[in-house]
Amino acid sequence: MPDRDAVDDGSELSNGPPVPGRPVAIVPSGLQPSSRSSVAAYSSAKSLPFEPTDVDSYNYVIKQLNYRKRFSLVRDVYEDMLLDGVQPLRDTFYLLITGAMQTVRLQDVMFFFDEMKAMGITPDVAMYNCIIAACGRSQQVDRAFQVAEEMEAFGVQPKHRTFLALLRACAFVGRVEEAYGVVRRMATHGFTLDKHCYAALITAHANKMPRSPDTVEKILEVLEQSKVPQAEDNMAVAATGEIEPRDDVEEGFLNFLQKDDALVRRGFVNRRLTVYHAAISAFQDLGNREAVKKVLHMIEKDGHGIDAYSTVQLIKCYISEGDFQKACLEYNKFLEMGRRPTIELYQILIDGAITHPSPANSAVAQKLLAELVQKSFFLNSKAGGEILSKACQDKTRDVAVANIIWDMMQARQVRLPMKVIMDYYKALDRSGTPKDDPRMATLVALLDDSRRYASGAPDSKINVPSAEPDTEQETSASEQVVAQEASEEPAVAVEEGPGAEEPTAQIEDASEAGTPQAVQQ
Repeated sequence: MPDRDAVDDGSELSNGPPVPGRPVAIVPSGLQPSSRSSVAAYSSAKSLPFEPTDVDSYNYVIKQLNYRKRFSLVRDVYEDMLLDGVQPLRDTFYLLITGAMQTVRLQDVMFFFDEMKAMGITPDVAMYNCIIAACGRSQQVDRAFQVAEEMEAFGVQPKHRTFLALLRACAFVGRVEEAYGVVRRMATHGFTLDKHCYAALITAHANKMPRSPDTVEKILEVLEQSKVPQAEDNMAVAATGEIEPRDDVEEGFLNFLQKDDALVRRGFVNRRLTVYHAAISAFQDLGNREAVKKVLHMIEKDGHGIDAYSTVQLIKCYISEGDFQKACLEYNKFLEMGRRPTIELYQILIDGAITHPSPANSAVAQKLLAELVQKSFFLNSKAGGEILSKACQDKTRDVAVANIIWDMMQARQVRLPMKVIMDYYKALDRSGTPKDDPRMATLVALLDDSRRYASGAPDSKINVPSAEPDTEQETSASEQVVAQEASEEPAVAVEEGPGAEEPTAQIEDASEAGTPQAVQQ
């Protein structure tokens, strides 16, 4: 492998003699080798046992970066690959494009797609599906349809997943008419709708702007249409060939395309309720709690069990209506069924107990927090900070819940925003917590260090303001300062010596005269 640190541009690698056993690639002129890192750095940083020298090694490096979710380094590896004279293959572009899809880097996706076609590699239907899905995720619906038209122009026949990607693209921006146009095109090709297609149609109705008054009725209509008997559905799938063999590319494509349908990543989730979940999510966004309860009733009526996601949505409905007791009853019913609660369910219940303060709800919140610690659940900085900030707004000046949350965050050494720390300090101050309390001392030290760092004065003693300042005293003091500043005349420093009074006279003349000549003087 040539010495890469001694290369200033790509001329030595592209115009030099070919390396035996390695295909030569033309290095694009737009690459800047001086601004990139070497592949040796990638291999050392990623604990790879070798430095890539051939296409298989580079494919392994790209696969490892995708697996470890370091997608920002993929394009740099591709540039290093070209500078090393290694010709990428079809599998290489599969890895590059699927990696760029995960972070919705549409610019990189289209770059690799153009590079693939420029090197004479013809994209297949799986690659076109990935490009359409990436365009839809980036809300570039027109571009997604252009790629579909290009695919048909080159003689590549679309499959069921192609239309599913187009439906998802229309659903993201709420283009209902174009979504039904895709459904009609599916019928002409002999394909039927599956649960993911119906979920996309529901999402399209929910995202359509402006919203029409009959949006709820249309969503319920699509939900009724999706209730196809399982036997007939299996016969339609066998007749149309909707079930296609999956490879690594298709598996990544489906995970990318359907991850919005899997709304709950933890706990028991019934995948057969995908359409119901889409309808529930749409009604939650629309703020229609009665429609959510209606869908949950339909789930039980159709013979399905209530899964974790459905339980969470029902509890959300009760909490939004202010009926926390029913929310607790649903939670207890969920536990009696032998289900394991998720961290999301705990967060919703704790937030509901804090939002409706009372001694009973405070006891429930403390019990739920104790269960969190017992089951080794933990709150991150964002979730813990939001719950702690709400707990500090308790008008009854009960800081028991806030103290438990603070101790949980301190035990795991989780850093909280300064606004949350200030809210907690004010809550302790309102409750009459003494200054020598360990929590109060920690808060004062954190606030003091933060302000000292912001002011750049390490030796200055900074006093923390009181939680409830006297508004009338502050207002009167500020008025006295303003009055004193207004009454005082501005002092002009004049040096002693001959001609010392001339600058003062010039300033006075310029202030009294409104002419431009006086201002210039």
